[in-house]
Amino acid sequence: MLNEPDPDGVAIEQLFTAVEAHAHRKAQSLERYQQLAERSEDPVTTLVVRLIVGNEENQRRLLDQLSLTLRDQFKWTQSPDDLPNGAPPTRPIDPDLIEISRGLIREEHVSADQLRALADRERGLNGGLDSLLLEAVAMSNEVHAQMLRFVQRRLERRNVRTIERISQPPTGNAREVPVKGL
Repeated sequence: MLNEPDPDGVAIEQLFTAVEAHAHRKAQSLERYQQLAERSEDPVTTLVVRLIVGNEENQRRLLDQLSLTLRDQFKWTQSPDDLPNGAPPTRPIDPDLIEISRGLIREEHVSADQLRALADRERGLNGGLDSLLLEAVAMSNEVHAQMLRFVQRRLERRNVRTIERISQPPTGNAREVPVKGL
């Protein structure tokens, strides 16, 4: 669910409509992908298209979930399948999580670079299929790195808020007692 509802709902409704239209186009594309895989009579084409279909199906599920969340936001309802609320938790975090995310980002970049080097070196093997698959995995690693950067920034903001909370003087319910003569 989105953090702050759009007072008049226009932005949410427009985004909902755009996401719904995109999901509908993806559904239509999936049918054509299936036809291509089934009718090509080429195992390499079938493999490549099935990989695409798997990715498209994952994207479609994500778009459906986003669409449901937007619809619920617009209608001020909440479904069990909504995306999680984007507001970060307020509990303190383990600062090691930031370093773990940084390390994973580095690993994803290194892996992508290594796979691209292999893909470049092996361009002519197996009709180019091996190179294509290596490049596809490298691109996926770059997407993972981008998603992990989002996670890292989120953790860093949460950590800053934790530090600020710790460094602030306590605000108790103790009553101030006026001192006479000052």
